[in-house]
Amino acid sequence: MERFLQYVWLHRLYSSLSYGAGSSFIEPEVIDPGMLNRDSGPDFFNAKVRVGNLLWAGNVEIHRRSSDWLRHGHHLDPAYDNVVLHVVETDDCPIPHRLSGEHIPVCTMQVDSRVWESAHFMLQAPTLPGCSERLHELSPLEAHAWMDALVVERLERKAAEVDRLYTSTAMDWNATAYILLARHFGFGLNNDALERLARSLPYAFIAKHRSLLLQVEALLFGQAGLLAAPEDEYAQRLAAEYAFLRHKFDLQPLDAFLFRLHRTRPAAFIHRRLGQLAAILHRCEFLFSSLVETSTAAELAEKLRADVSPYWAAHYRFGKSAANLSAAALAASSLDALLINVAAPLRYAYLRQQETEDYRERTIDFLRGIKPENNRLVRAFGESLRPTDASESQALIQLYREYCERRKCFFCRWGYHFLSLSAR
Repeated sequence: MERFLQYVWLHRLYSSLSYGAGSSFIEPEVIDPGMLNRDSGPDFFNAKVRVGNLLWAGNVEIHRRSSDWLRHGHHLDPAYDNVVLHVVETDDCPIPHRLSGEHIPVCTMQVDSRVWESAHFMLQAPTLPGCSERLHELSPLEAHAWMDALVVERLERKAAEVDRLYTSTAMDWNATAYILLARHFGFGLNNDALERLARSLPYAFIAKHRSLLLQVEALLFGQAGLLAAPEDEYAQRLAAEYAFLRHKFDLQPLDAFLFRLHRTRPAAFIHRRLGQLAAILHRCEFLFSSLVETSTAAELAEKLRADVSPYWAAHYRFGKSAANLSAAALAASSLDALLINVAAPLRYAYLRQQETEDYRERTIDFLRGIKPENNRLVRAFGESLRPTDASESQALIQLYREYCERRKCFFCRWGYHFLSLSAR
């Protein structure tokens, strides 16, 4: 478990270091553990270790056993000739040597069994997060300091996706906002299909006919391939409109089979989702500006709370009505999801591109105005870390996805905190 020993060395979680034996025993002093090397070659660069009156500066290699030096073939590799110290848990063989035959000093590093046990438990825990039983030990300061960094990590990751999308649209922010909004109208079920739809139906075409909701619906439903066989009078009206617009813009509709329909609640059917998307595109004359420049989440939610057409207030697909549907375009939870996954990353990416000094703070403040998500990832952290707003729930989702699921406990600040407590 060399990765763990590297972690122990880097964060000085060992209980003791020893060099030599008997009357020549010396306890080394680590001035600087060095910089961890994630590529081939020695484990640490530019370390500084004082042994007696000598200061050794150079690279350090970490192994469980000193015999691993020979087992890994380092004595034949010139990349290890500049190693000044070989740090091991068990010294089980004669002094290792460089390619030249020159001996390399060996230092024994003792690790308390409690540190080993704590690390093993976190990495092998049957449920995630591996440290769930100890989360209540975190102080509010320790918890929120890491969560503040995690929400920035998540925004950076999402903004990178926005940047790629922006590049693919020939640097068009309106088109970027439109495709991003359409994608997340899939709410995890039809994201890819709705992105394909938006890419096949340019925002410029929507904008030209935005003033008439019927035409916006015709473009979306027709381009989605859902008007090939009109099932009622309303679908026939849309099909007639789409036939005209398809010829005007030289459009080629997608295949309807791209959209998932099975095991879906009536309120989440793709037909109703497209009706909801059409209502927003119809209402928001300046889509990108609305998503980015509206000051607060509450104000933006109000702008996006557009009523669907009377037909979609009573139907979930063509020819299929349902009594419990609402005229409101989206439920509050769905609106919050769009604010989190569309508006926040979009404004983060845009404000950063514009070199706005406080782009991070402004975006995080925006997230703080949204209710926290309540999904299984967030609930996994239990009552002791119940988020109070979307910035905190996004931080926990980032932690779960990027650290807990990948068992990257050694890269987590809370993981380090619990290990350091075990080392005391």
